Amino acid sequence: MLSKVSRLLANDHHEVDKVLRKLEIALQAGDVESVYASLDLLWARMAVHIRAEHLHLFPRVLTASQESKTFDEQLPGADKAQTVIAELREDHDFFMHELANAVTRMREIRAVSEAETVRATLKVVARIVGQVKQRLTEHNEAEEMHVYRWLSRMLNPAELAKLASQVSAELGNRPPRFTQNVWRE
Repeated sequence: MLSKVSRLLANDHHEVDKVLRKLEIALQAGDVESVYASLDLLWARMAVHIRAEHLHLFPRVLTASQESKTFDEQLPGADKAQTVIAELREDHDFFMHELANAVTRMREIRAVSEAETVRATLKVVARIVGQVKQRLTEHNEAEEMHVYRWLSRMLNPAELAKLASQVSAELGNRPPRFTQNVWRE
């Protein structure tokens, strides 16, 4: 059974996926302003999600894997947990770097009127978004099939409740430029 923390984070994956689909539609339409708005929202949503994992989830999983005194074949040892989380952090760095690059490119062309420059930039941004989407799909699957499932076996109910509260607070901490109805599609 998935913990509340796991459900919060998995549901947030689905919310991020909705923003990604909206971005892909805007890219296909070639709508610069919609692409920019959706890309900015995707970047912010992912930053908030990543922050929740980096500040709360990952440290708690690492600590629990090191403190565990019992053998459970469904749980990782400390070395395995460190390896998996290091790989997830690498993915997070990739996502944020690539999305920042795409946002910068979109900022630069918002005032450009030359159609060829706009098309070329949109093509580059679409390629970046495609790479992020592919890696994000694999990344989310790894989190949901491993780290998120470990929680209910690693932590007691009080620890899970505290972690859920921390994660929920981080996920709700949207940048001021986004209204509630824009943040939740």
